[in-house]
Amino acid sequence: MMLMVGEKLPSKWRSSSASWGIHVCKSNGIRNSKVARSVAELAVSLSSPPDDLIVAQHMAKELLQVTGFIGLENNNPPEMSESYPIINRSTTTTISACILKSIEAVITEMDWTIKKLKTFSMVMHKSIHLSQNGEHASGFPVDENLYARAEAAVKVLSSFVLMRLKDPQAEHLLRLIAKFYKHLAQISRLRIAPRGCKQLIPSPTFQRLVEITCKQLTVPLYTFVAELQKEQQENRKTKGIINKIKRENKCIPDLIFQIEDYEKYLIRLSKACKVNLLKHAKRSTSRDFRILDPRKEEEDAADHEESQDANADRSNEDSEDNEGDESDKGLSPPMNSPEAAQESDDEDACAFPNGKRIKSDRVVQDSDDET
Repeated sequence: MMLMVGEKLPSKWRSSSASWGIHVCKSNGIRNSKVARSVAELAVSLSSPPDDLIVAQHMAKELLQVTGFIGLENNNPPEMSESYPIINRSTTTTISACILKSIEAVITEMDWTIKKLKTFSMVMHKSIHLSQNGEHASGFPVDENLYARAEAAVKVLSSFVLMRLKDPQAEHLLRLIAKFYKHLAQISRLRIAPRGCKQLIPSPTFQRLVEITCKQLTVPLYTFVAELQKEQQENRKTKGIINKIKRENKCIPDLIFQIEDYEKYLIRLSKACKVNLLKHAKRSTSRDFRILDPRKEEEDAADHEESQDANADRSNEDSEDNEGDESDKGLSPPMNSPEAAQESDDEDACAFPNGKRIKSDRVVQDSDDET
């Protein structure tokens, strides 16, 4: 109720309500998850951009300290955050959902803005407003604001890809990041000049967005996915693991595709503007993550054993054939032996008997004629 009323207030009163919510988050160790989520939503949603994502970024960092880092076995996170006592063991799940909801709203805004920019770009390319040297308009304030919002979203998501999240939240995070990379690919595609137009160097804001995304999101994201699969394989006897496998088998490949599609447009833009935009990227040698079904693993193991047995039978048959060939070779005399020479002479004699007789008959006939 307070959030609905606060959204209709003037900007001045909204900022006051947001400041009150931030003060409550920093001063009260609320353990009721519903109350904590309501206060966190007030603090984030009622803050005016870019302050809303700055608050979300600070809270995400504290969430990381309380939930612990993924992949660390001997990790003893604190019971409660010192800067934000509202973040504690009882409220981490609800506050995480609150922050991810705010990021989802930012991604929706990005989608709307990109569509408007795409329409405007198409109109500009077809209109007479193109300059004589073929330069297309670039560096609008809308573009710069879009890059800044995307950069702030990256800083928030960079904390989540390091967290030890529960399965539903981890799956939701992966789907959210896949949408985010899809929009990053669209932004990069818009920066590529069409044919006949002069390619401009991307703005420093765009280049900083690419750098931060590569360093703080893409690289730890692959580690996050690998750790999720590792924990799943270790806990594959847990109830509901088969359904989780089916969901992630759809989620993870789409995420990897969106990342590679984004990097594909970055490569094209780098070639066009002669600037290496992927110099901070750590390209993975294995980007196709897949989760194996435990039942399928057993079937594959059985098939592997059968194939090994079949290969062994084939090798035994081949060895027997080789032994038979060697025995045949042992019965025949060597090539340089007298027996071999005798056999070759006999074969030659059998092969050309008429030739020798014809030649001798001709010699006898010639001698008779001379006499």
